[in-house]
Amino acid sequence: MIRRFVKTAFASAVSLTRSERLVGSAPDRRRRPFIVCYHRVVEDARSGPRDSLPAMLITVKTLERHVDWLRSRFDLISLDEAGERFAGRTMATRPAAAITFDDGYQDVYDLAVPLLTRKGVPAAVFVVSDRVGSNGRHMHDRIYLLVARLFRRGDGGALAVAAAVRDAEVESPEVLRMTLDADDPIAATERILARLDQAELARLVLRLEEAAAISTDATPDHALMDWPALAAMARAGFTIGSHGRTHALLAHESASTVLHELLGSRLEIERHLGVPVRHVAYPAGSYDGTAVRLAAASGYRYGYACCGHADPHLPQLTIPRRVFWENTAAGPRGAFSPALLTCQAYDVLGFGVRCPGHARRARPAEPAAAPAQDTAAWRHAGHRP
Repeated sequence: MIRRFVKTAFASAVSLTRSERLVGSAPDRRRRPFIVCYHRVVEDARSGPRDSLPAMLITVKTLERHVDWLRSRFDLISLDEAGERFAGRTMATRPAAAITFDDGYQDVYDLAVPLLTRKGVPAAVFVVSDRVGSNGRHMHDRIYLLVARLFRRGDGGALAVAAAVRDAEVESPEVLRMTLDADDPIAATERILARLDQAELARLVLRLEEAAAISTDATPDHALMDWPALAAMARAGFTIGSHGRTHALLAHESASTVLHELLGSRLEIERHLGVPVRHVAYPAGSYDGTAVRLAAASGYRYGYACCGHADPHLPQLTIPRRVFWENTAAGPRGAFSPALLTCQAYDVLGFGVRCPGHARRARPAEPAAAPAQDTAAWRHAGHRP
């Protein structure tokens, strides 16, 4: 509480003196727009979907406050226009920002889209193409549900999760130690997701389901948008981008899997919606040099991470974003603080900046086919936009 009070007081001083551009580390927002990332939108965070990572939730009321604050400080623009500014082709006199949503949850369509449409604000949604229209949970939702259930059993929660990690025979031994050291299910889930590839996560889910004696099958609480909803959004002017085929963390996967995730997703979205897909958001901000090069080879013009740092060699494919949620700008008593949001936007003291975009394990070795050959093979197999 004391730390939050001090942070809010400092943010208020910065905001009142309009000194955020002097003390913050953010670049020129006229040339490099501020890109905001959200995930889920709920009516009430306290009675919202259970077993969801808290940092993925924002209420409609708080989202509207964020949007209104952004409109007061920035020109809210589309991702295409933001990309043009990042490329240096356009620059305005007023700072700009763009709003994005990851994962394609149905609640974004039900609650955020009407709000943004009413206010005339453009936005983008990054969808996991193989999961469109599904009621099944994303892998990160499944992992957190199971880990949280085990932690609720008492002091043996971390031990039960660690036992499941051991039984899943993961190739990253430090995950076992890091899980044992976790104090809560959020920390345990983040450490698991930051280290394991998609195949290891799938094995781990089976072990966790056995330990928790519950299933993580379909649930309407975690429903995802279907293709008709996405088509309606595209017709209304929203940008539809890729979030991979399965939400695999790209820095953990083999080069062929990365290409399958990136190229396959773009072609599938284009086939269903009939619109070009130029934008990709790396799931959980996980990327490395190979993933970025394969994103370019897969036809994307712009790629987005979840931190404040861009690759100086491929800046348009590593555009920084900031993840916002319900408590991003919450003061000591939970009230919305525009001053805290100001400090977030201008990187004052690096609030909230993390950089998950670098590989945390060795990429699996394999003979890499040339991206152009892989693209031709996909088209030959009938995967056409």
